[in-house]
Amino acid sequence: MKQHHIVLDARLQATGIERYANELIRHIGALDHVNRYTVLCRDPKRFPDQPSGWKFLKTDIGHYSLAEQRRLPKLLRTLKPDLVHFTHFNSPIFYTGARVTTIHDLTLHFFPGNRMKTNPLRNFAYKLVMRSAAHSSKKIFAPSLNTKRDIERVLGVAGEKVIVTPEGVDEVFERAQTITKSRAQTLIEKKFNIPSPFILYVGVWSEHKNLERLVEAYEELCSTSRTPGSSGTLNHRLVIAGTPNPQYPHIMRRIERSAYRAEILTPGFIPEGDLPTLYRAAAVFTFVSLYEGFGLPVLEAQAAGTPVVASNTTSIPEVGGKALVAVDPMDTHAIARGIQQLLGDQDLYQATIQAGIKNAQRFKWEATARATYMIYQALLGEV
Repeated sequence: MKQHHIVLDARLQATGIERYANELIRHIGALDHVNRYTVLCRDPKRFPDQPSGWKFLKTDIGHYSLAEQRRLPKLLRTLKPDLVHFTHFNSPIFYTGARVTTIHDLTLHFFPGNRMKTNPLRNFAYKLVMRSAAHSSKKIFAPSLNTKRDIERVLGVAGEKVIVTPEGVDEVFERAQTITKSRAQTLIEKKFNIPSPFILYVGVWSEHKNLERLVEAYEELCSTSRTPGSSGTLNHRLVIAGTPNPQYPHIMRRIERSAYRAEILTPGFIPEGDLPTLYRAAAVFTFVSLYEGFGLPVLEAQAAGTPVVASNTTSIPEVGGKALVAVDPMDTHAIARGIQQLLGDQDLYQATIQAGIKNAQRFKWEATARATYMIYQALLGEV
């Protein structure tokens, strides 16, 4: 079998995309003992599972930069790859070599963010680079059927060009089930000062994550549970984990003005190694996004044995299946009712946990990597 040189562009240090690149590298490294691989990265130390024989090349070329358009094509021509896999859509417009690209979502198309809204040049550049990546690639990897459809509709790409390769769940989240809920809660309270019980969100703070409506829904839960004659009392805090985004200061302002501010905890960034225990400790995980390309946190929470309330839109029903309580993310009453349903019905609560564990087992990184590797092989057979 002929040896080919494959380059993976893994420069982006963003949690979900970096995890995707790490898992591809780890599992393709176990599958492919013939081809030669070079990984472009900002810091090789961020890749703990480096396959034998793979080269990790420190590449200080920023994303969405002029250097990416000018210097990266020169570097790639020097490396002389047979195929380049851009693990995120941003890539050089004028690179003419064989390429495949992963487009994780079209979030910025539907929710362009404050910087793009106020900067027409940035908005134009994003659309230009995204469209160029889509049309210059031999194949496009999408994590869900919903994202595949978005790519076809928005970018005008033929359906046969887009390959759905669902993401996987790391085994560490499933292993969290070996810790009892009470033990996980003790560990989380000791390390992050988060008392139990609590309702959890973890992820980025941005417009499409719908955090303001989540806060509203929590306020409704608190107010109705404390009304005379109501059944039960909600004693759960709301934990909104993740780093506040300065582009969206209104999210923190909404939290600050809540009548229940003292019960809304914002612990900030949670190290990846602590996420399985945090998921495990939560009473309910909420993920009421307005748009998702995949929705990996849903699966991570399910794998850890925590029931999920999540949106009934975009890719989330495709990923979470019937193993979650699905709600309309635009309706704060529906979000509140979904959480209350789980907390107030132990049979539903336990059934949702078991269904979630089973659902998460459908998604394996090894399968993602194998499907990706098979596309490499098919394309390299044309070289």
